[in-house]
Amino acid sequence: MGTNVVGIPTLTADGSITDYYEILKKQFEYFLACDHSQSNYFIGNIQSLKYILTLKKDPNDIAYAIKEALKALYASYFTSTTISINIDDSTSIVVYTIDVKAYVGTTLYEMSGVIDGTLANTNNYAEALANLIKKYYY
Repeated sequence: MGTNVVGIPTLTADGSITDYYEILKKQFEYFLACDHSQSNYFIGNIQSLKYILTLKKDPNDIAYAIKEALKALYASYFTSTTISINIDDSTSIVVYTIDVKAYVGTTLYEMSGVIDGTLANTNNYAEALANLIKKYYY
């Protein structure tokens, strides 16, 4: 994005989000909330956790898909991103700790998030969402 920040449009009086740290957080929120098929204009380009959960069942496969989806999501706004995911599946609750480092030039923006929930054999968005408990970034 360089020095000309395009931003993320909002439905608030602010118009759009242009602060890179806020873009990092808002895109993560969108990833958690959106549906893969919610837009005819961006067919195949919507990154969606719910969609990943309907396709993948193995915790490592889910982590890899989350990482690739977030990289694609952030590519439009940041020069480069590094995403690391730690998986704790030692109990019936699987916990994904996601650390994101995003750069604009040499300026670093960081965010961490935790997603946890029980894995189930789900085949639709509603069930996948019902089995997911999200905890916001810190």
